[in-house]
Amino acid sequence: MTEATGIIIGAGIAFVSSVLTTFLQNMIVSRKKRIIDFIEQFKSFYNLEKLYVAEISRLREKNNEESTKEKTIKEEFRNKNEEAEYCHIDLTEKKAIAFLKTL
Repeated sequence: MTEATGIIIGAGIAFVSSVLTTFLQNMIVSRKKRIIDFIEQFKSFYNLEKLYVAEISRLREKNNEESTKEKTIKEEFRNKNEEAEYCHIDLTEKKAIAFLKTL
């Protein structure tokens, strides 16, 4: 092998590894952005849940129903969710924020 051939092969390997590294970095950044978006949406669901629970509590108080405490209502609906064979929700907004800080 001549010196020129070695240089060409080395340059080709360097180019391919550079392209591959760039591709992998972009893929990692893209996935990280998607994860951040999912966690932000999850935080929004917690806020939405708070709004729904507050409104249900207000309506139950208005109708003089027994279960009007927001925590009780939240637990009631989460239990119904689990009974429908969905997963138990234990990730809190604080945990979501802490997770986002690690990214």
